[in-house]
Amino acid sequence: MPIRFSITHKLVLGYLVIGFLLVSPAFLGLYSLRKIAAESGLHSLNNFETAASLRKMQAHLEAMEQCENRFLDSSSDEVLTLFQYHRGQFEDSFRRLQRLQNDIPPLREVSTEYGRYLDMVDEQIELVHSGQRQTALQRSVTLLSRLTNQIAIRLDQAAGVSRTRIEDRLQRIAEQSNDTSWQIILAAAGSILIGLGLVLIGSLRVASSLTKLKMATQSVGEGNFDLEMEIKSRDEIGELGENLTIMARKIKHFQELCLDASPLTRLPGNIAIERALMDKIRKGEKFALCYIDLDNFKAFNDAYGYAKGSDVIKAAGEIVHEAKRLHGSEDDFVGHIGGDDFVLITSPENVPNVCEGIIGEFDRAIPDFYTPSDRDRGFLEGTDRYGVKRKFPIMTISIAVVSDAKREITSPTEIAQIAAEIKEFAKDLPGSNYLIDRRIGPRRSI
Repeated sequence: MPIRFSITHKLVLGYLVIGFLLVSPAFLGLYSLRKIAAESGLHSLNNFETAASLRKMQAHLEAMEQCENRFLDSSSDEVLTLFQYHRGQFEDSFRRLQRLQNDIPPLREVSTEYGRYLDMVDEQIELVHSGQRQTALQRSVTLLSRLTNQIAIRLDQAAGVSRTRIEDRLQRIAEQSNDTSWQIILAAAGSILIGLGLVLIGSLRVASSLTKLKMATQSVGEGNFDLEMEIKSRDEIGELGENLTIMARKIKHFQELCLDASPLTRLPGNIAIERALMDKIRKGEKFALCYIDLDNFKAFNDAYGYAKGSDVIKAAGEIVHEAKRLHGSEDDFVGHIGGDDFVLITSPENVPNVCEGIIGEFDRAIPDFYTPSDRDRGFLEGTDRYGVKRKFPIMTISIAVVSDAKREITSPTEIAQIAAEIKEFAKDLPGSNYLIDRRIGPRRSI
């Protein structure tokens, strides 16, 4: 095992023959390096966690708004339960944020406006329960939506403050690294004058490492978090390089958490789905979008409760993701629109294998979610959305496939409209199935 010399050992061995005055600048550089390492590991982490908490609050605020809109349409208690879940997650993130940093000005307005938002939601619920749904809808469009947008703006402003602080911290690290580099270089210059080649070699190595470290911190400050540190010294500088690499990975990880992932399935949501589609359209790549919907899920959810329904949704997400892994391509995309609706974007030639894989695994797994009696009967007894009692078969899965292989598609909105048409046909068919839109039209790149 190679002996590990710290910078202290190297400098002491090199500079004992020169004297205390020549060694002092090196010790100053060592102190600065340790200070930078401590600041990069401690002060920056709070800002990264703050950014992650703000993104979570934004995601849960959007989910609460969606739940409020769904409640106006359905008056469903399950929707209110889901609203309360997202409310709890929003408030937990907010309390954590206040513990981390309570000096971000926009957060004070968020606290006040969020209280008004909850009061208005309670009023909306009362209006719906009292039969004044139209009034509630008007308030949602004119008042509640405006207030939600205002809260979202405040959160964006707070995120901007957090990002600025991260950038300032990284800039200070770069400047301190630069100063330390010059301090060590000056010490090396004094050693060169005395003619000690050993000190020259050691100092140049340290200077090289610090230059790489400075370039790395500047790179991180510019938003490049894929560092390739080539600092091989087994000392404090190497440790600092390792810490900076770990810090960059954490920043990248927090950025990935900022995606609008579904809290239930952890799959990307609507924003990421639209971005993936637009990327395919802009590049002119042929693609197929598989819109995946569970049949008779509401009857199951009503009969077995929200927790069991969530288990089915999570299982469906895992089945879709596994089918993509087994039968799709590496760059295929899986997203969760919400509820029991999923999206898989793949190439047209992968569609049969992917869809058959999803259907086969879903049909195999879904009976296990039912009680033995319901499974043996093959149906549930319940009430449909019109209040009519009827029998609902064991859940199946329907997949509507929209492709631009034979027709022009220019926007995610157009894709959604086509998928909705195909899905209606697919859901009318018995059992699990998939339908491919085979209509032909001109195809142009944009």
